[in-house]
Amino acid sequence: MKHKKDDLYHVEKILNDIHFLIKHTKDLSRQEFDKNEVLLDSIMFRFIQISEHIKKLSIEFKRLHQEIPWINIHGLRNRIVHEYGNVQ
Repeated sequence: MKHKKDDLYHVEKILNDIHFLIKHTKDLSRQEFDKNEVLLDSIMFRFIQISEHIKKLSIEFKRLHQEIPWINIHGLRNRIVHEYGNVQ
């Protein structure tokens, strides 16, 4: 099972990014969030990173976890990258 180690690595990276997102946004109001361009850029970057790690997960892993909206997450990445100024 070659993918076990690879999947674990990518899942750990994804979880680290998710924890970062929660830590830095949990106590912010929408107004505070909108004013903080550095944080907004950092959050966008983390979503892009999450999507990149998801693309590297094995098909087997994704099949085992069909409850996760893989396509939606990748779609968010595409919106961030290709429509950066329009993401809300």
